[in-house]
Amino acid sequence: MADLLNIGISGLSVTQNALATTGNNITNANTPGYSRQRVNLTQQPEQYIGVGYVGSGVKVQNVQRMVDQILIGQLRSDTSTFNELDTTSTQLNQLDSLLADQSTGLSPTLQSLFAGLQQASQDPTSIPIRQVVLSNLGTVAQRFNALYQQLQTQAQAVNTQFAATASTITNLAQNIAKLNQNIVEQGGSTGATPNSLLDQREELLRQLSQSIGVKVVTVADGSTSVFMGTGQPLVIGSQANTLVSVPSVADPSKQSLQLQVGSAAVDVTSYITGGTLGGLVSFQNGTLTPAFNALGRIAIALADSMNEQQKLGVDLNGAAGKNLFTDINTANAQTSRAVRASTNTGTDQPQVFIDNPGALTTSDYRLNFTSATAYTLTRLSDNTAVASGTLAVGQTSIPASGDIDGFQITVSATPTFATGDSFTIQPTRLGAQQIGVAIQKPEELALAQPIRASAATTNTGGGTISQGLMVPEYQAAVPAASFNVASPLTQPLLVRFTSAT
Repeated sequence: MADLLNIGISGLSVTQNALATTGNNITNANTPGYSRQRVNLTQQPEQYIGVGYVGSGVKVQNVQRMVDQILIGQLRSDTSTFNELDTTSTQLNQLDSLLADQSTGLSPTLQSLFAGLQQASQDPTSIPIRQVVLSNLGTVAQRFNALYQQLQTQAQAVNTQFAATASTITNLAQNIAKLNQNIVEQGGSTGATPNSLLDQREELLRQLSQSIGVKVVTVADGSTSVFMGTGQPLVIGSQANTLVSVPSVADPSKQSLQLQVGSAAVDVTSYITGGTLGGLVSFQNGTLTPAFNALGRIAIALADSMNEQQKLGVDLNGAAGKNLFTDINTANAQTSRAVRASTNTGTDQPQVFIDNPGALTTSDYRLNFTSATAYTLTRLSDNTAVASGTLAVGQTSIPASGDIDGFQITVSATPTFATGDSFTIQPTRLGAQQIGVAIQKPEELALAQPIRASAATTNTGGGTISQGLMVPEYQAAVPAASFNVASPLTQPLLVRFTSAT
């Protein structure tokens, strides 16, 4: 009778535990990260009664979390991918609304400028029409400036998000490391699975995957190691490393990410994938930088082409045309296109001279010195070395002759670079910021041809002459000696044929 009573008590006890577990499942149905639990039963050890074994009841074997690690891993992966794409989409929508909007974009102001120039060409002596063109020039320059500033504001916001997200990742990593320690301690002391702590850790890992793509490895003692990128350790057991956002060594206007492991700090920016942080890295390098450069390239090409066209004419006062927009190759502009790395020890500062705006790309470049004179110039968009060599004595440009993608890098005849010096070359980055209107008066618009040709009434030949064509000074077809005259040519010019040819 006593044995039967004990068996009944064991049944009541395990049933009570099962009901408590079921009630816990119900009350935690909406708790973030909670996993449903199940009570697993096993029979009590049998008792030998001389002729055989008699059962002695039931007991709880363990309380098991009902989870599928494959599905959990897939959830982390999908969460990371979604947040990366969502972050990129949000930033792209902001950029698109800025550049494509009919009221804030560039297209309406350019259309107004060209419409005004068309009208001025039909009535070039009208001061009011000229004033409209001058006003339109100012509006175009201001729109370029405003678009650059708005892109800069977005870039600063991205930098702020870099820092905030890196801090979030570090905090989550530290909490995961603490849970690892508690799980190991509780599991070791009781021999049972600490389900609640495991749920908390899984929830933190899910939150971590929202910020960055991670790989999770569980070891024998129950702790997990967390890796990011291509295997950089974020959490190892009860130790968490720190992820920080710092100004980039190559370009202080951008943020880079460093993983601090002990006393060492490693730049991991290029390895970051997934999550909010992966989306920010992808947007910064793959979209925002090319957007800055594309806008700057348009500004530089527009300013240069209109300046050259203006120089081919004469203004309302009969003077040769001068720049409509600020010169694209001012000393300050050339210097600003080469950004020094913060680790440079040399004192030389290269300059970037644009000689063919039509050949410019939207890429940045990296100029590295492996010695005081040996250099390599790499185009960052495709990681292609576009120039390399050693500076010869007296050489003042890279490359020594010709240009690279529409620009040349000029250096001093006695360079003072040092081994390891590095420069980020940005030919077009600041183009939209630096554009401005150079003329002040409507009379300075050069809308008239500087030459007018006519045939003498006494001619007896059948030849004709056109009104002539002005060509830019830099065109190779024009002999350089033609422009060696310092003063304007005396007008009128007489072309007299001394023979039939």
